Amino acid sequence: MPEAVVGEEAPSRPPAPTATPPQIPGRFTLSMVPPSAPYTKEQRYTVRISGVSPQFVFNGSKTRKVGKLRLNEALQVFAALPRDYPRPLSRKDSPVGMVVDGREGVLKMVLKPRGSRKRVEEAYFVWCHVAPLSFYELTLFDGATYEEVVQAISRLYRESEFLRNAFKAKEQFIRDSEIREGKYLDKLLGHIMLYYADYEDFRSIPTAIYTASDGFLVWIKATGGEELPPPQELVFIPFERVREVKASLKSGEMKIKFFDEKGKKQEIEFRSLSGENVGRCCQILMSFVPDRLRVK
Repeated sequence: MPEAVVGEEAPSRPPAPTATPPQIPGRFTLSMVPPSAPYTKEQRYTVRISGVSPQFVFNGSKTRKVGKLRLNEALQVFAALPRDYPRPLSRKDSPVGMVVDGREGVLKMVLKPRGSRKRVEEAYFVWCHVAPLSFYELTLFDGATYEEVVQAISRLYRESEFLRNAFKAKEQFIRDSEIREGKYLDKLLGHIMLYYADYEDFRSIPTAIYTASDGFLVWIKATGGEELPPPQELVFIPFERVREVKASLKSGEMKIKFFDEKGKKQEIEFRSLSGENVGRCCQILMSFVPDRLRVK
């Protein structure tokens, strides 16, 4: 084992090969993530694990720091983690998991219990936070194979913008898939500012705005890389109740003024992750609210 984990038993299996996993039609894969410039120096990242003892036996324990590891050392740690649970998880158990704090963000992996949604032979839930978008959590995989996780860890260590590119690629995959299915016409990912009395301050809340043929669907506290949530989690704003839409292509800001169900004036101030995407949305809105759309 690497020096950072001295005192813990050596992994019981070698790191898995980094060959590209087989692709399943209609499923997001890392081959869709474009490569970015490689790091010129070998990286050492802080690695944390959960759910296991110092001997890598499942015990449901909380997250603990392993050390600052190189890529081969991180893969050894991941290879040593159990790939199945010896018993059902209790409420007090932490699942088997691993967290890698990279230069551009955080990559997290958790082993899914058998019988859970999208559980294959060895399935992992993989998500990340990208530094410039720290208020956003992106679901990279819900049901990744062991090999896919190894590939994600490897690319995090080797590529300077892997998480940024993964964020964009996964969102594009979800958006394109759901537009083809007719769920909506466009999707904007960004945030709104809400005032929290407990903190006496405004906080950025991740938000997605979907443009449908009859109005806006607003998902507050959105998660990146996820499918359109059920109606009860969305705020619906019919176009007939929209008073005005102001958009800035430069800043990516969009303000939607509307009447609520009681006829009271309301507004949502939204900032998109990309001004270019706001322009795309405005082109669609020209077909529905041309007289109430203001673009600058």
